[in-house]
Amino acid sequence: ARQQFAALGLAGGGVGHCAMIFISRHDRVVQVLAGPDLHEKAGQATWDQAAAEVLSGIRSGDPAGGIEAAVRRVGEALAKHFPFSGEDPNRMGNHPVQL
Repeated sequence: ARQQFAALGLAGGGVGHCAMIFISRHDRVVQVLAGPDLHEKAGQATWDQAAAEVLSGIRSGDPAGGIEAAVRRVGEALAKHFPFSGEDPNRMGNHPVQL
């Protein structure tokens, strides 16, 4: 997850208010990562809760519902700590990337 986060250019400076939900079916791993600015403000518990929501959805047979809940949680953290001002361009697409 960290390797992909860095490969997308999200780990360094200048994009500190971004997040990624990483799901690996093969490795059975869910990890939510945030840029340094967002991570500092929202805290690790936010990302742990988002990952737990994905896993809960998978376990209950509703993976899409779990992912939606995680996206909402991440979006709420972004909105709270970095409200949209209309001036900040979206640097990454808001779509799933399959590797």
